[in-house]
Amino acid sequence: MPMITENIQPKSRTRQGKVYSDEETTNTYHAELVPKKWIRIWGTFRNHVDGPQEFDRKFEIGDWAEYDSYNLIYDGKIVGIGKKSVVILSYPDSNSGRRHQLDLHTFCWRNWDYDRERIAAKNAETSMYI
Repeated sequence: MPMITENIQPKSRTRQGKVYSDEETTNTYHAELVPKKWIRIWGTFRNHVDGPQEFDRKFEIGDWAEYDSYNLIYDGKIVGIGKKSVVILSYPDSNSGRRHQLDLHTFCWRNWDYDRERIAAKNAETSMYI
């Protein structure tokens, strides 16, 4: 039976004993998932350049997804889907892979527009300059 989580918000952070809670974001993220099988994310991503963009994506165990970025975008295979998080294995084809656990908000934020070919092209171009 699928579980549905609506209006996913970022977690509060604590620093030096003080709790910092993010205000509600302008983006709306929703998720429907079956633990250990698949997750579907949908909603609206808003930014000041492109305006609101609707999205609806489904990921299954074994699919690729983004887990981090800085100059390059890092992605890996989804190896776990839980009620509150998604686990992605970096470098899945080697013995040096590491597991990255993303909460639902972070997973939605990083993967609402996931496109593996676009990421590979962007990383190849960026690698020429760093």
